[in-house]
Amino acid sequence: KLDDAGKLALGWERVVQRPIKPAESKRMLVFLAAQRDAQKQKSEQAAWVAVSRVLLNLDEFMTRE
Repeated sequence: KLDDAGKLALGWERVVQRPIKPAESKRMLVFLAAQRDAQKQKSEQAAWVAVSRVLLNLDEFMTRE
């Protein structure tokens, strides 16, 4: 079973097609924690949906060459 960093790394590589950098991972894990705090009444899934939306809105994903 993957931890949060592992899930994030897997999603990042699938979306952006490159490994996540340590600074990017740290920033996204902070974002995930903030989403968990904001989504207390909702599920864990809601926090990961927010992370997924960020990944799919990255310039690297939107403007592949």
